[in-house]
Amino acid sequence: IIFYKNQLLISGFRSGGDKEGSFHRMEIPFGDFSSSIKIPYEIDEDSIEAIYENGFLVVILPKKGPTRISVSED
Repeated sequence: IIFYKNQLLISGFRSGGDKEGSFHRMEIPFGDFSSSIKIPYEIDEDSIEAIYENGFLVVILPKKGPTRISVSED
């Protein structure tokens, strides 16, 4: 997974060895794949998380919060 200039790029390889079970619809066929998604808001890049569990990839992209600026008196 790569996040660069508000683009999320996910790429990998899906093997076709295990053909047990049935599928109603499969978004990604077997073999190499890549998918790019444009993210329309600023992301806190240091807090991005990705979890692969039970055949699903969950990517958490937290929005970047406002920056606090302290003001000093002269």
